[in-house]
Amino acid sequence: MQSLRYLVAVTLGVTVQAALGFLAGPDVLTFAIVAVVALVIGRTGLLGDQGP
Repeated sequence: MQSLRYLVAVTLGVTVQAALGFLAGPDVLTFAIVAVVALVIGRTGLLGDQGP
C-alpha cells in the first residue's frame, strides 16, 4: 500500500509540474505555484505517510 501511495505521489508531482510548466512556462512564479500545490496535496492526507 505504501508503494502505491508513493507511486501516486510521484505521479501527481510530475503531472502538476508538467501541466503548470507547459501552461505557465518556466518561471519563478510557476515554481512557487507548483510548490504550493504540492504542499496542499501532501497535507490533504490522501497520500498517507507519503504526504508530508
